[in-house]
Amino acid sequence: MRRWWRDGGDPVVELQTNFGGGKTHSMIALFHLAAGYPPGELPGVEAMLAEADLATPPKATTAVLVGQMISPGQIAKKRDGTEVHTLWGELAWQLGGDESYRLVADADRSGTSPGAALVDLLRRHAPCLVLIDERVAYARQLYGVDGLPAGSFDAQFTFAQALAEATRAVEGTLLVVSIPASDIEVGGEGGRAALERLKNVIGRVESSWRPASAEEGFEIVRRRLFDDLPADKAPQRDAVVRAFGGLYRSQRGEFPGGCTEGYERRLTAAYPIHPELFDRLYGEWSTLDKFQRTRGVLRLMAAVVHELWERNDPSLLIMPATIPIDAPAVSSELTRYLEEGWTPVIESDVDGPNALPLRLDRDNPNLGRYSATRRVARTIYLGSAPTQQAANRGLDDRSIKLGCVQPGEAPATFGDALRRLTDQATYLYVDGQRYWYSLQPSVTRLARDRAVSHFADDDVDEEIRRRRKPAERQRGDFAAVHAAPPPQATCPTTPRPDSSCSGPSTRTQGRPSTARPGWRPSSSSTSERRGTGSTATCWCSSPPTGAACRTCVKRCASSWPGARSRPRRRPSTSTTSSAGRRRPSASSSTKPSSSESARPLRGC
Repeated sequence: MRRWWRDGGDPVVELQTNFGGGKTHSMIALFHLAAGYPPGELPGVEAMLAEADLATPPKATTAVLVGQMISPGQIAKKRDGTEVHTLWGELAWQLGGDESYRLVADADRSGTSPGAALVDLLRRHAPCLVLIDERVAYARQLYGVDGLPAGSFDAQFTFAQALAEATRAVEGTLLVVSIPASDIEVGGEGGRAALERLKNVIGRVESSWRPASAEEGFEIVRRRLFDDLPADKAPQRDAVVRAFGGLYRSQRGEFPGGCTEGYERRLTAAYPIHPELFDRLYGEWSTLDKFQRTRGVLRLMAAVVHELWERNDPSLLIMPATIPIDAPAVSSELTRYLEEGWTPVIESDVDGPNALPLRLDRDNPNLGRYSATRRVARTIYLGSAPTQQAANRGLDDRSIKLGCVQPGEAPATFGDALRRLTDQATYLYVDGQRYWYSLQPSVTRLARDRAVSHFADDDVDEEIRRRRKPAERQRGDFAAVHAAPPPQATCPTTPRPDSSCSGPSTRTQGRPSTARPGWRPSSSSTSERRGTGSTATCWCSSPPTGAACRTCVKRCASSWPGARSRPRRRPSTSTTSSAGRRRPSASSSTKPSSSESARPLRGC
């Protein structure tokens, strides 16, 4: 706008972003300003003018050239009868009709650049605005082709250079050219050649503009998807922002360092969407050629908001962890930009009725209360799926928690969910503190599949028993060691305590069992188990060679028949064993005999 006021300003502006980055929208805004629309009718423009200390700009003559809408192989006949062959002919006619066209008529018919005639043309119509969109799309049609009305491929860039120089020479004129940044928009050998030539020509005099930054993207998406927040709802928004800010400050070690100072301002600007979600979409996802940046974010977030609304989702903000990847519309938006093969990964390890995270949450009530594993998996997928070719793939554990944890929830819960998911997931990889999903199964899955295909459960049990067999020779202070006894093995009767190293058939829940799992008494001691004496066995999980097992021996001996200490348990009345010996009553002070019963103790 300073340019139109002849008060400095950049004469040539280059707009270059990825597909969907806001180039066309920026040009539309400039067109409305040049056409004389009151700034008050254009959101944000009035505040921008006030900040720059500028008055309403004067009305400017406008020419708009859109490469996809102009055919280089056809002669365009205008409503006044003028026949236009080239881009420079089209430019002259839009600025001043047939009268201005006459300035470049000969060059238009011959398909050659008009040169200095462009200076006269722009000076006659200043202040003026020239917008050229999809310039590469137009020029690549002439690559390797001769004889078309639009002129040769080389002539296009001679004209581009002449126009840039003329714009710089004439005060009050502004030239804005969009240049693609992704291979999809460039398209083929001709497009790449056209892009290189155009950047070399424009680069001599241009100033690069970035149409929409990530911060501005917050506002674009918010305005397109949500109504303005009513004044009476602002306190609720502020309470949510303060709660998140307090969480990040109180547990600094659990979250990235950048989410403390100034982060509440970002939370307010992006509300009701968490800034971390925008950072992922405008960061990793925008590096994909197929992803249309602002347009792609709008498509995805529209599907997300609709699905969360239908589900009555109670989350305080829309975060990476709350993206309903199991919804078909959302899943389609998140896989259309990636290479083939991600759907099985999502169904197996990320989100869906049969996905691993859902099973882990069901099996662990502490995790299921928050759907912690599911939320962790969603966050990792959103942050890692587009980084498969990056040198630093995936997310660290702090960034994962930033995308998951809400006020009132413990970060440690999500750390536990992350560990469980890492141990069992098929496509989840970990390297130090970084986690990412891949299209290839991880070592965990390969080992599990090979084990299932090569070994049966009985084979594994037998290998465990074989490896524990040498422990029988390392009995320490025990009379005997029974290493991994098979199911239904008999327990021999001995006058001293034995040690049994539990085998694969032993099943315990929580603490070691006080019974004898997997064992049955011998036939000669059946009656003795009822109160006349049997073998006392110390159940251990490792061979009795360490100090812990020696301590266990002492504990066993304290209740062993014949020990100095009194047995733990005695019958209230005297009984006679099958061997004819009399057991002392509860009031008896005699020492227990060697055949007195003692129940097994817990192992080390």
